[in-house]
Amino acid sequence: MKLYRLKILLPFLCLFVLGSASPKMTGEEIGNYIQKKLKRNNQVLRINSKNLGDDGIAYLASSPILKTVKTLILYKGHFGDEGVRALAESENLDQLTALYLENNNITDLGVEHISRSENLSNLKVLNLYHNQISDKGAGLIAESDTLTELQELNLIYNQIYGPGVIQLTNSTKLKNLKKIELTYNPIRKSAKDAWKRFQLMEWLKELNRTNRLNEVGAGLIGDLGVEVLL
Repeated sequence: MKLYRLKILLPFLCLFVLGSASPKMTGEEIGNYIQKKLKRNNQVLRINSKNLGDDGIAYLASSPILKTVKTLILYKGHFGDEGVRALAESENLDQLTALYLENNNITDLGVEHISRSENLSNLKVLNLYHNQISDKGAGLIAESDTLTELQELNLIYNQIYGPGVIQLTNSTKLKNLKKIELTYNPIRKSAKDAWKRFQLMEWLKELNRTNRLNEVGAGLIGDLGVEVLL
């Protein structure tokens, strides 16, 4: 009886799955889409939940109309390291100051492309939320000679355990880095302490910049807080 029901339901299930997967965009479709987007604001390009794939990202990166873009957001674009390589090698993106590549299939190899890219040397914000990045990728960012302008880094929901966190929080290359987001990674305690110490130090610097050091007592709680203050 159960097998009979499964046979009846299977065609409908397949139809649902196939119907829910959006077809990959063609180069012409991508070109038309970004032209419309950039007419509204030629400095910000946001593409959400479009099936671009690596080929689509390569087409996008080759478009000269991206030369004015300062913020690029590619959310759930169904692309991976090859697409990232195309972005990193594009001379049309050298004005970028913020790059958001959330919910894609980017690994440490993709991070390597970003960390070595001269074209992305103006980045102040790099968001790699929910990808497949490990400690190695975090370390590549920490040791990058080209991401020296970076101020904010989002690595939430990746595969970072510890060594990458230590490298990021002690990086001598990323002197402008003020914010590191690492929630929902399987981080070990020693690395968590290093991250918390970094956050406290940056908070203290911000209080000093804004003449609010009188608030220190309210925020420094526990041994770690005392250690940072000392």
